[in-house]
Amino acid sequence: MSNVKVIVYDGKEHPVDSKPVAFEIAGREAFKLAVQDAGPVLFEPIMNVRIVVPDIHMGDVMSDLTHAAAGYRGRV
Repeated sequence: MSNVKVIVYDGKEHPVDSKPVAFEIAGREAFKLAVQDAGPVLFEPIMNVRIVVPDIHMGDVMSDLTHAAAGYRGRV
């Protein structure tokens, strides 16, 4: 995520029972709820590339592409 702005309001700190970790947890939980309500969409880069590789390495390259969730059309 990028370009996220957060404004905290109505927070109170008490010297006796307030700890920094409590504010961190509250902020993290608020962020999770805000992201769920916003319904974000993942934009993945989509591109066409031509890969030229010797046949001996074809299996390794295809495996790497599969692990990267890349689609491919086959050999040309």
